[in-house]
Amino acid sequence: MSRSYHKIKLVPFSEHVPYQDYLPFLSREFLESYLSIIKTQQVEWWSDFYPGDSIVLIETDSAKYAVLICFESAFPEYVRESLLKGAEFLVNITNDTWFGRSQDRFNICESRYSGRLKTGSGLRDVQTAGYQP
Repeated sequence: MSRSYHKIKLVPFSEHVPYQDYLPFLSREFLESYLSIIKTQQVEWWSDFYPGDSIVLIETDSAKYAVLICFESAFPEYVRESLLKGAEFLVNITNDTWFGRSQDRFNICESRYSGRLKTGSGLRDVQTAGYQP
C-alpha cells in the first residue's frame, strides 16, 4: 500500500487553532509576549497542523476501508461520507491513554461503536491503550 491519509477533522485548540492565520493574536508568538507563564511553566502548545482535504479509501485485494483518526470518529456525517465513497469498513486509530483509568475512555469507545451500529458499518479500533471491544 502506498496511500496516505491526512486527518481532516482536527481537534480545536490542540491540533490547530481556528482562524489563527487571520487573527494574529491567537499565535504562540503573540501570546508569549503577554503571557510569560507560557515560557516559564513550559506550557504545552497547540500544534499548527492544517487539515487534509479528502477522504482516502485504502484498497486491499479483499476490501476497501477508510481510516479515521481519533476525533474524526465523533462525526457521524464524516463516517457516513466515508461509507458512501465505498468503504466497506472503518479503522479508527487513536490514543485514548490521556483519559487514564477514568470511565471516559470507555464512554468514548461506546459512542464509536453505537455510531457504527447506526450506519451498519464495521469498525476496528486501534489504540495505544490496547484493544477495546
